[in-house]
Amino acid sequence: ARCALGVLLLVAAACALTADPDVHASIEQLVQENGYTISSYSAITADNCRLLLFRVRDPTFGTQSLPPVLLQHGILDSADTWVLNGKQQSLAFILASAGFDVFLGNSRGNKYSSGIRSFSPKDKGYWAWTFDEMAEYDLTAAVDLVLSTTQQPTLGMVCHSQGCTQTIACLTVDGSQPQGLSPKVHTLVALAPVTFLAHCKSVLINALADLGADKVFDIFGGTDFLPNVTAIEDLLPFICKETPSLCEDFVKLLAGDYNYLNSTRFPVYVGHFPAGTSTRNMVHWGQLIRDGAVFQMYDFGRSENEKQYHRPTPPPYNISSFPLDSTRLVVLHGKADDLADVTDVAHFMAQLPGSPTYLQQLDSYGHVDFVWGDRSFADVYPTVLKYLKN
Repeated sequence: ARCALGVLLLVAAACALTADPDVHASIEQLVQENGYTISSYSAITADNCRLLLFRVRDPTFGTQSLPPVLLQHGILDSADTWVLNGKQQSLAFILASAGFDVFLGNSRGNKYSSGIRSFSPKDKGYWAWTFDEMAEYDLTAAVDLVLSTTQQPTLGMVCHSQGCTQTIACLTVDGSQPQGLSPKVHTLVALAPVTFLAHCKSVLINALADLGADKVFDIFGGTDFLPNVTAIEDLLPFICKETPSLCEDFVKLLAGDYNYLNSTRFPVYVGHFPAGTSTRNMVHWGQLIRDGAVFQMYDFGRSENEKQYHRPTPPPYNISSFPLDSTRLVVLHGKADDLADVTDVAHFMAQLPGSPTYLQQLDSYGHVDFVWGDRSFADVYPTVLKYLKN
C-alpha cells in the first residue's frame, strides 16, 4: 500500500511540475500576465449578498474615461471564463484593448461571491435562491456599481448562458421602467442565451429534471452545488493532462458538445470551472426542462406557490415585454449547442415584441465555444465589438 501511494505521489508531483501555470493562477495573475490592470469592487444586493466584480483596463489608455461594459458569465461559471484564452482570444482583453472599461460580474454563490449573508454558509437560507434572485437583485446591484464607479449614464452588456437567463428575466420584469435595468443598458449582446429548455440535451440538467426536486435535495442537501473545492481544483487538471477524454466528458456532462476548444487548455478550463452555485438554482434549471416550453420562476409546489406568488403555479417571464425600444438586443447562438438548443432559442425569439437588432446562428458552435473556443475571436467577438461601439 505504501509503495502504491508513493508511486501515486510521484506521478502527481511530475504532473504538477509540468502543469500549465494558468491552471492554478488567480484571476489577478491571468490578467496581469497579459499586460492589463485589474481591480476589484464589492456590490451588496438588497437581500444581503456580496458580489465581487473585477475591472480590467488596458494601461495604454491611462486614467481617461472609457465606455463601460459588463460581462456576465454562465451557469456554474465565474468571471475567470472571460480571461482564460490569453491576450488574443479572451473577450475581456479584446474589449479592453479596443478602449472599453471592462467589468466582470460574478453571480451569487460562486467562488467569488457570497450567498445571503444573513445566514451561515452551512444554513439552507444562505443558499435559498435561484436565477430569479440573480435577476431581481444581482444585476441591479452590479450595474449600479459600474455606473457609479465610471460616472457614466449607461453601459453595454455581454452575457453568456445563465448570464443571459438572469438578464433577460430582469429586463422582461422591469421593462423600460425609469428605475429599471433597461434605461441603464443600451445594448445587450447575448451569447448562447438560455430561456426555454424544452429541447435541452445537457446530460446533467436532464438528470436533475428526471430526479426531481426532492431527490436532488436529498442527494446534495439544500446548500451549494458543485462548489469550487480544493479536491476538484487539484484532481481534474491532472486527469485532463493524463487522460484528456475523461476531462472532455466532464465538460460535456455540464455544458454539452463543443467543436472549437483547444484540448491543451482543458486543464486550465477545469482548474477554474465549475465555480459553484446553489442546489436550488440547479433544481430550477431542471424544472424548466420538466415544464417544457415555459420560462418561469421557481416552482415551490402548489401550497408554497400560493404563499410566494398568490397563485398555484409560478408566474412566467413575459418575453413579449422585453424593452427592445430602449435596449438593443444582439443574439449569437450555435446550431450545435446542447444547452441553448436552436429550437428553444427560436421559441424565445418568436416571443419577443419585435426583431432584435442582430441575430446570427453559428452552425458548428456549441455552448462553451462562445467563451472558450479558439475561433471565437474571429467568428464572434468582431460582432460583439461592432454593436457595443455603435
